[in-house]
Amino acid sequence: DRVFFIDEIDEIFQKSNNYFLKNLKFIKKHKLGTLLAIGLGSPLHRTLIAAWRMSGQKVVGFSHGNNYATHFDDILIEHDGLSITSEVIVSSQGQKLMLQELVDRYRHKLKIAEINVVKDSHYKRLFSQLQKKNVIKKIKKIMLIGFPMNSFIYPHIPSNHSFSNLRLELNMVKCLKNYGYKVVYKAHPDRLDEVSGVFDGRVDEIVTDPFEDVYDSVDCVVFGHSSTTTFGFCLLTNKPMVLISTKDIVWHSNTKSLLEKRCRIVNAEVNNNDEINFDELELKKAIDDSVEQLNYEILQKYAF
Repeated sequence: DRVFFIDEIDEIFQKSNNYFLKNLKFIKKHKLGTLLAIGLGSPLHRTLIAAWRMSGQKVVGFSHGNNYATHFDDILIEHDGLSITSEVIVSSQGQKLMLQELVDRYRHKLKIAEINVVKDSHYKRLFSQLQKKNVIKKIKKIMLIGFPMNSFIYPHIPSNHSFSNLRLELNMVKCLKNYGYKVVYKAHPDRLDEVSGVFDGRVDEIVTDPFEDVYDSVDCVVFGHSSTTTFGFCLLTNKPMVLISTKDIVWHSNTKSLLEKRCRIVNAEVNNNDEINFDELELKKAIDDSVEQLNYEILQKYAF
């Protein structure tokens, strides 16, 4: 098994190196100029970016997934562009200051990308549009955002993997149904095969359309994790929100306190078996409280 594993790793490195060298040769020959890049955590993208940088040309990256205020750990340096691009564009001065603080804390001896702010954030325009929706006063129907059920183990949140989240989601569905809510499960678009059949008969509806097209069909959105593009989008809406959070998640002290004014947070515990456990009464209370006056200070500071 050990020999097989080493051979597999060696094959992956050889393919990556070949891909890198072919791209480097092509880029040097054609002098393609500045590369605009997204998906900065993808190994394929990072290999291309490395070749582009090695050719002496500039790479401008864009942070992933509406994460203007939801992350504060070194994964943003090693996995989301700061350590590999020439420049990273963020949405606000507040987000820039937060990332700069992160860089100063974790950069070690790495050469880090220059962080710049977009001149005109689209979040402000989007916020104005989304706030025109009807205000929710009573919650009867809830959407649960599905985890991307992949095979990854995330080093920065080791207990937050597919098996732990599947158990969490099944328990959340059971809890919500016991309290009499209608439950809509929003499956992750990249993992429809993995969850096929799992929630049949357990929820009232399973949706696979883009979140932006279906979120307004419910009264409240419940998240088992915040590392999703839908979380940042939902913060911009006037939709009540609830988040299950564990100690694995690292928050900036300022963003956590501001987030709690916009989104009700239920703190969960993780045991030695990576089982995420929450208090059902706390979840019910968080849902009830989520319709109270929403505070958007977190957006003013980090999104606009």
